[in-house]
Amino acid sequence: MIILTRHRTAFLNKDNEWEDSDGNILLKHTTLGEVIRERRLELGISQRELASRLKGDRTPFCSPQTLNNIEHNDRLGEQYWYSLSKELGIAHCVFVYYGLMVPEGYVHPFKYPLDVIEKAFDELRDTLHNHIYTL
Repeated sequence: MIILTRHRTAFLNKDNEWEDSDGNILLKHTTLGEVIRERRLELGISQRELASRLKGDRTPFCSPQTLNNIEHNDRLGEQYWYSLSKELGIAHCVFVYYGLMVPEGYVHPFKYPLDVIEKAFDELRDTLHNHIYTL
């Protein structure tokens, strides 16, 4: 599929990533596990250290193996999202986006800047809030 953006023509390559005519990747695919792992590494935290800080909704701890499974997308780890959000400084809506909306096919699994996802959720919240006043 070819699209024309304001700045260039792009198409989906064999890896299902948007690429321009010069071969530059414009949007890469990502997963929630990759987002978590990338941020953990940016902060210089080991899996063991981060796991020791996490608390779930149903369990008071997170094992390093559980965190490894989350980072490798072997499990979603919803019960740890609030704790991960706090420890990694990632807005909770990013977990909702990549953890719930992408797997259900509501949105594409592209690697957007996290602040773009936060802004989109803020706009959604505002739109829904403003709808109340039109009833």
